Amino acid sequence: MKAVKRGLVFFTVLVFVGTAVYLNWRYDRNVKEASAPALTEDETVPEGSELYYTVTEQEEVREPEPVSSLTQSQREEFSAIRLARETARAEATGALEVIASTDGIAEEALTEAAMKLTLLADRTAKEGELESQIISKGFQDCVVCMTDDHVTVSVACDGGLTSVAVAKITDTVLSETGYTAAELRVSEVK
Repeated sequence: MKAVKRGLVFFTVLVFVGTAVYLNWRYDRNVKEASAPALTEDETVPEGSELYYTVTEQEEVREPEPVSSLTQSQREEFSAIRLARETARAEATGALEVIASTDGIAEEALTEAAMKLTLLADRTAKEGELESQIISKGFQDCVVCMTDDHVTVSVACDGGLTSVAVAKITDTVLSETGYTAAELRVSEVK
């Protein structure tokens, strides 16, 4: 019976981690697509035009310019925030998986570990959703980190972090989560 329960817990954790990885991949893909230049209403693509072309020997080959208007320091800061978040999550998940796989563990501890793993997976998915929603509201980049007692949103935006921008973020986070305005922390990555 214990082996079956452990197997179920392991399978559940595996499904949630797989879901989190998929959502993270999907988020990265959506951010890349959203940052691609779009045609305005006045611009049209000529019929029969090709998206790809062959570079001839006469053309100068240049490195493509990044589409994002983030500075190098902003990109590094967002990468550091994401790495810290993922490292903390991996450590917590690892510790909970060790608890869940320990022989002779009490049923209550096993249930609690499974619940915490489920919570971590749910938070990971919700963070990705919130990041996508906030970026879709006109922000250049965003990282959301949820804990038991607060949610932190780090953003980069044109023109600085205004009260209107904070209101957009606050509305999005509060409508999608159970956090209150007092539990929300918004910061700008400069």
